[in-house]
Amino acid sequence: MQVILSSNVTHYHYLAMALDRGGYLKRYITSISPVSGNLPRVLPQRLRRKLEGRRISDIDGQKVRRCWVPELLQRGLPRTGLISGERGNWINNYLFDWMVGRWVDACDFFHFVSSIGLYSARKAKRLGARVICDVRQEHPNFQSRLLQDESRSLGIRVAVSGTLYERKVIEELDIADYIVVPSSYARDTFTAEGYPKERIFVNPYGADPTQFHSERKQDKIFRVLFVGQITARKGVHYLLRAMSELRLRNSELLLVGTADPLFAPVLARFEGTFRHVGDVPKIELIQYYNRSSVLVLPSIADAYALVVLEALACGLPVIVSTNTGSKEMVRDGEDGFVIPIRDVEALKQKILLLYEDPGVRHKMAEAAAQRASQLTWEGYARRALRMYEQFDRTTKNIGGA
Repeated sequence: MQVILSSNVTHYHYLAMALDRGGYLKRYITSISPVSGNLPRVLPQRLRRKLEGRRISDIDGQKVRRCWVPELLQRGLPRTGLISGERGNWINNYLFDWMVGRWVDACDFFHFVSSIGLYSARKAKRLGARVICDVRQEHPNFQSRLLQDESRSLGIRVAVSGTLYERKVIEELDIADYIVVPSSYARDTFTAEGYPKERIFVNPYGADPTQFHSERKQDKIFRVLFVGQITARKGVHYLLRAMSELRLRNSELLLVGTADPLFAPVLARFEGTFRHVGDVPKIELIQYYNRSSVLVLPSIADAYALVVLEALACGLPVIVSTNTGSKEMVRDGEDGFVIPIRDVEALKQKILLLYEDPGVRHKMAEAAAQRASQLTWEGYARRALRMYEQFDRTTKNIGGA
Protein backbone atom coordinates (compact mmCIF):
# COMPACT_ATOMS: atom_id res chain seq x y z
CA MET A 1 0.00 0.00 0.00
CA GLN A 2 1.37 3.41 -1.02
CA VAL A 3 0.00 6.72 0.27
CA ILE A 4 0.60 10.30 -0.85
CA LEU A 5 -0.31 12.77 1.90
CA SER A 6 -0.92 16.45 1.10
CA SER A 7 -1.34 18.92 3.97
CA ASN A 8 -0.41 22.49 4.81
CA VAL A 9 -1.30 21.97 8.50
CA THR A 10 1.57 21.18 10.85
CA HIS A 11 -0.01 18.50 13.01
CA TYR A 12 -0.33 16.19 10.01
CA HIS A 13 3.40 15.63 10.42
CA TYR A 14 2.30 13.00 12.94
CA LEU A 15 0.22 11.20 10.32
CA ALA A 16 3.13 11.32 7.87
CA MET A 17 5.43 9.83 10.52
CA ALA A 18 2.94 7.04 11.24
CA LEU A 19 2.59 6.21 7.56
CA ASP A 20 6.36 6.23 7.10
CA ARG A 21 6.91 3.91 10.07
CA GLY A 22 4.24 1.60 8.72
CA GLY A 23 5.98 1.48 5.35
CA TYR A 24 3.03 3.12 3.57
CA LEU A 25 4.25 6.66 2.89
CA LYS A 26 5.23 7.32 -0.71
CA ARG A 27 5.32 11.11 -0.45
CA TYR A 28 4.48 13.84 2.04
CA ILE A 29 3.66 17.23 0.52
CA THR A 30 3.53 20.08 3.01
CA SER A 31 4.13 23.81 3.44
CA ILE A 32 6.93 25.74 5.14
CA SER A 33 8.59 23.26 7.53
CA PRO A 34 12.27 22.68 8.31
CA VAL A 35 13.49 19.12 7.67
CA SER A 36 17.14 19.18 8.70
CA GLY A 37 19.90 21.59 9.68
CA ASN A 38 19.79 24.83 11.63
CA LEU A 39 17.63 27.76 10.67
CA PRO A 40 19.40 30.90 9.39
CA ARG A 41 20.43 33.17 12.27
CA VAL A 42 19.34 36.21 10.29
CA LEU A 43 15.70 35.24 10.86
CA PRO A 44 13.96 37.03 13.75
CA GLN A 45 13.97 34.92 16.92
CA ARG A 46 10.16 34.78 17.05
CA LEU A 47 10.00 33.43 13.49
CA ARG A 48 12.74 30.91 14.21
CA ARG A 49 10.81 29.61 17.21
CA LYS A 50 7.64 29.36 15.16
CA LEU A 51 9.44 27.41 12.43
CA GLU A 52 11.08 25.12 14.99
CA GLY A 53 7.59 24.16 16.09
CA ARG A 54 6.98 22.98 12.53
CA ARG A 55 10.13 20.92 12.17
CA ILE A 56 9.69 17.56 10.45
CA SER A 57 11.49 14.69 12.15
CA ASP A 58 11.46 10.90 11.91
CA ILE A 59 10.43 10.98 8.25
CA ASP A 60 12.63 10.00 5.33
CA GLY A 61 13.57 13.41 3.93
CA GLN A 62 13.59 12.00 0.39
CA LYS A 63 9.83 11.57 0.68
CA VAL A 64 9.12 15.17 1.72
CA ARG A 65 8.15 17.91 -0.74
CA ARG A 66 7.63 21.46 0.51
CA CYS A 67 5.34 23.89 -1.26
CA TRP A 68 6.12 27.21 0.43
CA VAL A 69 5.09 29.95 -2.04
CA PRO A 70 1.32 29.75 -1.34
CA GLU A 71 1.76 30.34 2.39
CA LEU A 72 4.12 33.26 1.84
CA LEU A 73 1.48 34.92 -0.33
CA GLN A 74 -1.30 33.98 2.10
CA ARG A 75 0.45 35.67 5.02
CA GLY A 76 2.25 38.45 3.20
CA LEU A 77 -0.33 39.98 0.87
CA PRO A 78 -2.96 40.79 3.54
CA ARG A 79 -0.29 42.71 5.46
CA THR A 80 0.01 45.11 2.53
CA GLY A 81 -3.64 45.99 2.92
CA LEU A 82 -4.32 45.09 -0.71
CA ILE A 83 -6.42 42.02 0.10
CA SER A 84 -8.27 40.57 3.08
CA GLY A 85 -7.07 37.65 5.15
CA GLU A 86 -9.88 35.53 3.72
CA ARG A 87 -8.72 36.34 0.19
CA GLY A 88 -5.22 35.35 1.27
CA ASN A 89 -6.61 31.98 2.37
CA TRP A 90 -8.30 31.65 -1.01
CA ILE A 91 -5.02 32.25 -2.82
CA ASN A 92 -3.22 29.73 -0.63
CA ASN A 93 -5.84 27.01 -1.06
CA TYR A 94 -6.05 27.23 -4.83
CA LEU A 95 -2.34 27.77 -5.50
CA PHE A 96 -1.22 25.02 -3.11
CA ASP A 97 -3.66 22.59 -4.71
CA TRP A 98 -2.51 23.48 -8.22
CA MET A 99 1.20 23.23 -7.37
CA VAL A 100 0.82 19.90 -5.52
CA GLY A 101 -0.36 18.24 -8.73
CA ARG A 102 3.21 17.97 -10.05
CA TRP A 103 4.07 15.57 -7.21
CA VAL A 104 0.98 13.38 -7.54
CA ASP A 105 1.65 10.15 -9.36
CA ALA A 106 0.48 6.54 -9.14
CA CYS A 107 -0.43 5.49 -5.59
CA ASP A 108 -3.08 3.47 -3.78
CA PHE A 109 -4.41 6.34 -1.66
CA PHE A 110 -4.25 10.11 -1.96
CA HIS A 111 -4.96 11.75 1.41
CA PHE A 112 -5.43 15.52 1.55
CA VAL A 113 -6.68 18.18 3.95
CA SER A 114 -9.97 19.79 3.02
CA SER A 115 -9.84 22.97 0.89
CA ILE A 116 -6.42 22.30 -0.70
CA GLY A 117 -6.99 19.10 -2.67
CA LEU A 118 -9.66 19.20 -5.39
CA TYR A 119 -7.37 19.39 -8.44
CA SER A 120 -4.68 17.12 -7.03
CA ALA A 121 -7.36 14.61 -5.95
CA ARG A 122 -8.84 14.57 -9.45
CA LYS A 123 -5.41 13.77 -10.86
CA ALA A 124 -4.85 11.02 -8.28
CA LYS A 125 -8.22 9.52 -9.09
CA ARG A 126 -7.45 9.51 -12.82
CA LEU A 127 -4.32 7.53 -11.94
CA GLY A 128 -6.37 4.96 -10.06
CA ALA A 129 -6.01 6.10 -6.43
CA ARG A 130 -8.69 6.08 -3.78
CA VAL A 131 -9.19 9.55 -2.30
CA ILE A 132 -9.36 10.48 1.40
CA CYS A 133 -10.52 13.97 2.39
CA ASP A 134 -9.45 14.99 5.91
CA VAL A 135 -11.82 17.64 7.29
CA ARG A 136 -10.90 19.73 10.34
CA GLN A 137 -14.26 21.52 10.65
CA GLU A 138 -17.97 20.81 10.64
CA HIS A 139 -19.94 20.68 7.41
CA PRO A 140 -19.97 24.22 5.94
CA ASN A 141 -23.78 24.45 6.04
CA PHE A 142 -23.86 23.70 9.76
CA GLN A 143 -21.33 26.38 10.62
CA SER A 144 -22.91 28.94 8.30
CA ARG A 145 -26.35 28.61 9.93
CA LEU A 146 -24.97 29.06 13.44
CA LEU A 147 -22.82 32.06 12.55
CA GLN A 148 -25.68 33.79 10.78
CA ASP A 149 -27.57 33.58 14.08
CA GLU A 150 -24.55 35.07 15.91
CA SER A 151 -24.35 37.89 13.39
CA ARG A 152 -27.95 38.90 14.05
CA SER A 153 -27.48 38.59 17.81
CA LEU A 154 -24.28 40.66 17.96
CA GLY A 155 -25.35 43.24 15.41
CA ILE A 156 -22.10 42.91 13.47
CA ARG A 157 -21.05 41.14 10.31
CA VAL A 158 -19.63 37.74 11.20
CA ALA A 159 -17.21 36.22 8.71
CA VAL A 160 -17.91 32.61 7.83
CA SER A 161 -14.49 31.14 7.16
CA GLY A 162 -14.19 29.45 3.79
CA THR A 163 -17.11 31.18 2.05
CA LEU A 164 -14.90 32.15 -0.91
CA TYR A 165 -13.96 28.53 -1.55
CA GLU A 166 -17.00 26.71 -0.14
CA ARG A 167 -17.97 25.27 -3.53
CA LYS A 168 -14.46 23.83 -3.85
CA VAL A 169 -14.77 22.19 -0.42
CA ILE A 170 -18.12 20.64 -1.32
CA GLU A 171 -16.68 19.24 -4.56
CA GLU A 172 -13.78 17.75 -2.60
CA LEU A 173 -16.22 16.01 -0.28
CA ASP A 174 -18.15 14.65 -3.23
CA ILE A 175 -15.07 13.28 -5.00
CA ALA A 176 -13.71 11.62 -1.86
CA ASP A 177 -14.11 7.89 -1.31
CA TYR A 178 -13.63 8.41 2.43
CA ILE A 179 -13.96 11.38 4.77
CA VAL A 180 -11.95 11.62 8.00
CA VAL A 181 -13.04 13.94 10.82
CA PRO A 182 -11.63 14.48 14.34
CA SER A 183 -14.83 13.98 16.37
CA SER A 184 -18.22 12.29 16.41
CA TYR A 185 -19.71 15.75 16.80
CA ALA A 186 -18.18 16.79 13.46
CA ARG A 187 -19.23 13.51 11.81
CA ASP A 188 -22.85 14.10 12.80
CA THR A 189 -22.91 17.44 10.95
CA PHE A 190 -22.01 15.54 7.77
CA THR A 191 -24.52 12.74 8.22
CA ALA A 192 -27.18 15.41 8.83
CA GLU A 193 -26.35 16.73 5.34
CA GLY A 194 -26.90 13.29 3.82
CA TYR A 195 -23.36 11.88 3.69
CA PRO A 196 -23.38 8.10 4.32
CA LYS A 197 -22.06 7.25 7.77
CA GLU A 198 -19.99 4.37 6.39
CA ARG A 199 -17.90 6.84 4.36
CA ILE A 200 -16.97 8.88 7.44
CA PHE A 201 -14.23 7.88 9.88
CA VAL A 202 -13.44 9.54 13.21
CA ASN A 203 -9.84 9.88 14.40
CA PRO A 204 -9.33 12.37 17.28
CA TYR A 205 -6.09 14.34 17.43
CA GLY A 206 -3.59 14.13 20.27
CA ALA A 207 -1.18 16.19 22.36
CA ASP A 208 2.61 15.96 22.42
CA PRO A 209 3.81 15.42 26.03
CA THR A 210 7.29 16.64 25.09
CA GLN A 211 5.80 20.03 24.21
CA PHE A 212 2.92 20.17 26.68
CA HIS A 213 3.24 19.00 30.28
CA SER A 214 2.63 20.30 33.77
CA GLU A 215 5.11 22.89 35.07
CA ARG A 216 2.67 24.71 37.32
CA LYS A 217 3.71 28.31 37.98
CA GLN A 218 0.38 29.60 39.19
CA ASP A 219 0.60 32.95 40.96
CA LYS A 220 -2.05 34.46 43.24
CA ILE A 221 -4.11 35.59 40.28
CA PHE A 222 -7.10 33.46 39.25
CA ARG A 223 -6.41 33.46 35.52
CA VAL A 224 -9.07 32.47 32.99
CA LEU A 225 -7.38 31.63 29.70
CA PHE A 226 -8.72 31.61 26.15
CA VAL A 227 -6.48 30.42 23.29
CA GLY A 228 -7.53 30.64 19.66
CA GLN A 229 -8.76 33.07 17.06
CA ILE A 230 -10.69 35.82 18.80
CA THR A 231 -13.87 35.73 16.80
CA ALA A 232 -17.60 35.10 17.08
CA ARG A 233 -17.23 31.45 16.03
CA LYS A 234 -15.19 30.77 19.16
CA GLY A 235 -17.89 32.27 21.41
CA VAL A 236 -15.46 34.74 22.99
CA HIS A 237 -18.25 37.25 23.58
CA TYR A 238 -19.98 34.86 26.00
CA LEU A 239 -16.77 34.52 27.99
CA LEU A 240 -16.34 38.31 28.03
CA ARG A 241 -19.87 38.72 29.34
CA ALA A 242 -19.43 36.06 32.00
CA MET A 243 -16.22 37.54 33.39
CA SER A 244 -17.47 41.13 33.28
CA GLU A 245 -20.59 40.14 35.21
CA LEU A 246 -18.70 38.04 37.78
CA ARG A 247 -16.19 40.80 38.62
CA LEU A 248 -13.95 38.44 40.56
CA ARG A 249 -11.24 39.95 42.77
CA ASN A 250 -7.63 39.03 41.98
CA SER A 251 -8.66 37.57 38.64
CA GLU A 252 -7.70 38.07 35.02
CA LEU A 253 -9.19 37.13 31.67
CA LEU A 254 -6.34 36.49 29.24
CA LEU A 255 -7.07 36.18 25.52
CA VAL A 256 -4.27 34.63 23.45
CA GLY A 257 -4.60 34.70 19.68
CA THR A 258 -5.24 36.87 16.66
CA ALA A 259 -8.34 39.07 16.82
CA ASP A 260 -10.71 39.09 13.86
CA PRO A 261 -11.06 42.76 12.75
CA LEU A 262 -14.82 42.27 12.39
CA PHE A 263 -14.93 41.34 16.08
CA ALA A 264 -13.32 44.62 17.18
CA PRO A 265 -16.64 46.35 18.06
CA VAL A 266 -17.44 43.51 20.47
CA LEU A 267 -14.03 43.72 22.15
CA ALA A 268 -14.50 47.48 22.47
CA ARG A 269 -17.67 46.92 24.52
CA PHE A 270 -15.63 45.07 27.13
CA GLU A 271 -12.52 47.23 27.07
CA GLY A 272 -10.64 47.11 30.37
CA THR A 273 -12.05 43.71 31.41
CA PHE A 274 -9.44 41.54 29.68
CA ARG A 275 -5.81 41.37 28.61
CA HIS A 276 -5.00 40.46 25.01
CA VAL A 277 -1.83 38.73 23.82
CA GLY A 278 -1.49 38.32 20.06
CA ASP A 279 -0.45 35.28 18.08
CA VAL A 280 1.93 33.06 20.09
CA PRO A 281 4.18 30.32 18.60
CA LYS A 282 2.87 26.91 19.59
CA ILE A 283 6.04 25.98 21.45
CA GLU A 284 5.51 29.01 23.75
CA LEU A 285 1.90 28.20 24.69
CA ILE A 286 3.00 25.93 27.52
CA GLN A 287 3.92 28.92 29.68
CA TYR A 288 0.40 30.35 29.34
CA TYR A 289 -1.26 27.04 30.19
CA ASN A 290 0.93 26.56 33.24
CA ARG A 291 0.27 30.04 34.59
CA SER A 292 -3.51 29.83 34.31
CA SER A 293 -6.32 28.45 36.47
CA VAL A 294 -8.72 27.28 33.77
CA LEU A 295 -8.98 27.21 29.98
CA VAL A 296 -12.36 28.26 28.59
CA LEU A 297 -13.45 27.52 25.03
CA PRO A 298 -17.14 28.43 24.62
CA SER A 299 -17.18 27.83 20.85
CA ILE A 300 -20.28 28.08 18.68
CA ALA A 301 -18.76 25.70 16.13
CA ASP A 302 -15.41 23.96 16.66
CA ALA A 303 -14.81 20.49 15.21
CA TYR A 304 -11.84 19.75 17.45
CA ALA A 305 -9.71 22.33 19.22
CA LEU A 306 -6.18 21.13 19.92
CA VAL A 307 -5.81 23.74 22.65
CA VAL A 308 -8.13 21.67 24.86
CA LEU A 309 -5.80 18.66 24.78
CA GLU A 310 -2.75 20.88 25.22
CA ALA A 311 -4.29 22.49 28.30
CA LEU A 312 -5.22 19.12 29.79
CA ALA A 313 -1.66 17.89 29.21
CA CYS A 314 -0.44 20.87 31.25
CA GLY A 315 -2.73 19.94 34.13
CA LEU A 316 -5.19 22.72 33.38
CA PRO A 317 -8.94 22.18 33.94
CA VAL A 318 -11.10 23.15 30.94
CA ILE A 319 -14.59 24.47 30.31
CA VAL A 320 -15.84 23.76 26.79
CA SER A 321 -19.14 24.03 24.96
CA THR A 322 -21.24 21.19 23.57
CA ASN A 323 -20.30 22.41 20.07
CA THR A 324 -16.61 21.73 20.60
CA GLY A 325 -15.59 18.32 19.26
CA SER A 326 -12.89 17.96 21.88
CA LYS A 327 -15.68 17.83 24.50
CA GLU A 328 -15.56 14.10 23.77
CA MET A 329 -12.17 13.96 25.49
CA VAL A 330 -13.36 15.87 28.58
CA ARG A 331 -14.78 13.93 31.52
CA ASP A 332 -17.47 16.32 32.70
CA GLY A 333 -17.00 17.11 36.38
CA GLU A 334 -13.64 15.29 36.61
CA ASP A 335 -11.09 17.20 34.53
CA GLY A 336 -13.37 19.92 33.21
CA PHE A 337 -16.92 20.92 32.41
CA VAL A 338 -19.06 20.73 29.27
CA ILE A 339 -21.74 23.43 29.05
CA PRO A 340 -24.41 24.35 26.45
CA ILE A 341 -23.47 26.88 23.80
CA ARG A 342 -24.46 30.51 24.50
CA ASP A 343 -25.18 29.74 28.17
CA VAL A 344 -23.55 32.60 30.09
CA GLU A 345 -25.11 31.58 33.40
CA ALA A 346 -23.72 28.03 33.17
CA LEU A 347 -20.33 29.46 32.28
CA LYS A 348 -20.39 31.83 35.25
CA GLN A 349 -21.38 29.00 37.57
CA LYS A 350 -18.46 26.77 36.54
CA ILE A 351 -15.91 29.59 36.64
CA LEU A 352 -17.15 30.63 40.08
CA LEU A 353 -16.91 27.05 41.37
CA LEU A 354 -13.24 26.83 40.37
CA TYR A 355 -12.56 30.33 41.72
CA GLU A 356 -14.07 29.66 45.14
CA ASP A 357 -12.75 26.14 45.69
CA PRO A 358 -8.99 25.68 45.11
CA GLY A 359 -9.36 22.06 46.25
CA VAL A 360 -11.68 21.26 43.36
CA ARG A 361 -9.34 23.09 41.02
CA HIS A 362 -6.33 21.08 42.24
CA LYS A 363 -8.19 17.78 41.96
CA MET A 364 -9.29 18.60 38.43
CA ALA A 365 -5.76 19.62 37.48
CA GLU A 366 -4.45 16.20 38.50
CA ALA A 367 -7.27 14.47 36.62
CA ALA A 368 -6.58 16.62 33.54
CA ALA A 369 -2.91 15.58 33.36
CA GLN A 370 -3.88 11.93 33.83
CA ARG A 371 -6.53 12.17 31.11
CA ALA A 372 -4.12 13.81 28.66
CA SER A 373 -1.67 10.92 29.05
CA GLN A 374 -4.26 8.82 27.21
CA LEU A 375 -4.72 11.35 24.39
CA THR A 376 -1.41 11.31 22.52
CA TRP A 377 -0.34 11.55 18.91
CA GLU A 378 0.90 7.97 19.23
CA GLY A 379 -2.70 6.90 19.80
CA TYR A 380 -3.76 8.99 16.81
CA ALA A 381 -1.09 7.27 14.71
CA ARG A 382 -2.20 3.76 15.74
CA ARG A 383 -5.81 4.53 14.88
CA ALA A 384 -4.73 6.03 11.54
CA LEU A 385 -2.85 2.88 10.54
CA ARG A 386 -5.82 0.68 11.50
CA MET A 387 -8.04 2.97 9.47
CA TYR A 388 -5.79 2.60 6.43
CA GLU A 389 -5.80 -1.16 6.78
CA GLN A 390 -9.59 -1.01 6.75
CA PHE A 391 -9.53 1.21 3.65
CA ASP A 392 -7.20 -1.27 1.96
CA ARG A 393 -9.41 -4.27 2.79
CA THR A 394 -12.49 -2.44 1.55
CA THR A 395 -10.76 -1.46 -1.69
CA LYS A 396 -9.62 -5.01 -2.34
CA ASN A 397 -13.09 -6.36 -1.61
CA ILE A 398 -14.60 -3.90 -4.06
CA GLY A 399 -11.98 -4.80 -6.66
CA GLY A 400 -12.70 -8.51 -6.24
CA ALA A 401 -16.47 -8.13 -6.33
